[in-house]
Amino acid sequence: MICRKCNGCGLCSGDGRFSSPNRPFVEKIHDINFSGDPACSSADAGIAVDIGTTTIAAAAFSLKTGKLIYECGEKNAQYVYGPDVVARINAAEKNYDEVRSLLINQLKAIFRKIVENVSLYFLSKRSGRMILKRVVFTGNTTMLSFVAGVEVSSLGRFPFRVPSEFDMEMSLGEVFGSEEFGSACTVYFPPVISAFIGADAVCAMTSSFFEDGGIQYMADTGTNCEMAVYDGTEKKLYCTSSSAGPAFEGTGISCGIVCSEGAVVKLRPNGNSFDCTVAGGGNGKGICGTGLISALCVLYECGKIDFHGTICDGEEIKISEGISLLQEDIRRLQLAKAAVYSGLAFLNSKVGNRVSGTLYLCGGFGNHIDVSEAVRIGMIPQFLSGSVIHKGNAALSGAAAMLFDEKMREKGRCFAEKAEVINLALEEDFQNRFIASIDFPH
Repeated sequence: MICRKCNGCGLCSGDGRFSSPNRPFVEKIHDINFSGDPACSSADAGIAVDIGTTTIAAAAFSLKTGKLIYECGEKNAQYVYGPDVVARINAAEKNYDEVRSLLINQLKAIFRKIVENVSLYFLSKRSGRMILKRVVFTGNTTMLSFVAGVEVSSLGRFPFRVPSEFDMEMSLGEVFGSEEFGSACTVYFPPVISAFIGADAVCAMTSSFFEDGGIQYMADTGTNCEMAVYDGTEKKLYCTSSSAGPAFEGTGISCGIVCSEGAVVKLRPNGNSFDCTVAGGGNGKGICGTGLISALCVLYECGKIDFHGTICDGEEIKISEGISLLQEDIRRLQLAKAAVYSGLAFLNSKVGNRVSGTLYLCGGFGNHIDVSEAVRIGMIPQFLSGSVIHKGNAALSGAAAMLFDEKMREKGRCFAEKAEVINLALEEDFQNRFIASIDFPH
């Protein structure tokens, strides 16, 4: 057990909020003041879980006070089957029970850790041992299907039909196949929009968009980048997804790592070399997503790569001792940034090619993007550069809000119902847009 400030014993002024030592996979959820439920006891708790393709993040709350007590995260154990949902679906077609059990057993272990730590906190407050009453699971459509025990085969082949639209409740015992965490806990699965626009996007929009606001964009820049634009005046919502791949999460990049201690997070030119900002200080062990964006920007600005992304001298560029970017690394990063840019630009065309709007950047990676660098490399369109809001794990924030407020569940339903899904692969000019986005702006 590790406490961010204290263990709530009253011997210091800390807030008693626990945090898992596995910090690389935990991204602060956006600050929301949840109103507790006075009908709940002081020992009643709820858990919100965001199940991503790459990582799982969870947050536990007191249902009586609305206070965030504990948060933790881990790499998704299903990663052994491949880095994307297609690989997981293919594996499940061979042995669904095995692939699902791996995830369910991981979730059980996470819940045990949460119960242990939250119980310690409640006991320190004389509230009694934790009683788990409510859970909200969010995630992409494939991950949510695994958790609910729904077949996933239709998600992996055209026309990519969703086996369930969710927006449903189950008991935790039904989900986990046991009453280990008691028999009184209900589980809510928020609605999904399509095979590739999942409940995580619905929750992110729910916690980000103002229903009566102007033009608002959302980009959850994970392995599968889910994007949306909402016209609050016309009450129109357009959603799409684009496969950015895991490059910005450090996977598939020769020196890439997740954002953790030892990760290079930013570069600055220093003559013929570079000064690196390293998470936790010291020497860099690798480079994470924000560092990769920074590297592309700096390398392009100082002429180490041209606007096509080609290394101007040699086959690799040394960033620091033991860390170099290869030509193939740069190509993967170009494809990833082009997926984000072309998706946002296409959505803008659906609302009349606006010249301004608010962009909510969601997810652990998106929350730390340097906007000026992302604009310079052609990842974020210039017209959105002036109004970008970093939302942290907006999917987890939305799921947490749904623990407490039925109105937030209804808001999610409304977005899911009015959403018009854009399949970029079927759009006549999208391929040209995407190809044009691979080069750097010049």
